Amino acid sequence: MSEPRGRHIPPPELRALLVSSPEFANLVLPGTYADAANWSALQRGYRVHGLSGESLVSDRAGEWHPDWWVFATNYFADPFFVDLRDADAGFPVRFASAGAGRWTPILVADSVSEFSGWLEHIAALESEPHTAGRYVEMELPDNEFWEEVAATYREDDE
Repeated sequence: MSEPRGRHIPPPELRALLVSSPEFANLVLPGTYADAANWSALQRGYRVHGLSGESLVSDRAGEWHPDWWVFATNYFADPFFVDLRDADAGFPVRFASAGAGRWTPILVADSVSEFSGWLEHIAALESEPHTAGRYVEMELPDNEFWEEVAATYREDDE
């Protein structure tokens, strides 16, 4: 599949996150990050079929939108992505569960900068799962993604 010229390079707003790539024991959080110079490889299975290379993008509801680009995945191959149409908003970060038969994005942060800051803070707390989970519960948005992150920290603390 060929993409428009320049689409293989992540937006500059993602560079710091892709270069620093915090690591987590919590498998719900990002574990694999796109290459800061070329994010094409991380699109397989989302934008393009992993074996045939055929396009998987579509404007139909529940399918992978042409302007969505994956910048990270978690242990379960669930993608974290941005919509290239949202540049003026600082690229809000979305997450979706893979294997559900349709893509249902969850807004996890209002911008890449906000998401990156939260990840750095969580990474600094990871040695204390209770504290990390409490931070996620008390300070981050109340949605099913962050609830799952907090629940995983609670399990790790037991």
